[in-house]
Amino acid sequence: ARSAELVHSHILLTLKEENHLMNHLFAMKQFLLLGQGDFFSALMEGLHDEFCNSGKPTGVAGIYKHSLLAIVEGALRSTNAKYLPKYSIDRLQVE
Repeated sequence: ARSAELVHSHILLTLKEENHLMNHLFAMKQFLLLGQGDFFSALMEGLHDEFCNSGKPTGVAGIYKHSLLAIVEGALRSTNAKYLPKYSIDRLQVE
């Protein structure tokens, strides 16, 4: 029982301190749970501009990974999300 407690505490310490678990969870809250309202607004505006006003094909045929990545990066640069730690922003990606 004591050895299991030591292993668990070591794992939690490693996750929290060396891998910045709490900062990553905060960043996920900001992006996935829309906790960062200005980021969401900038993202939606960029998506609207890209797919409704650009004369490109509508629907799935007009969606490209590089376009989405540029929109996400633009939203990051223009909002408070740019102040999140670099290691959190570096893991944000478009799949």
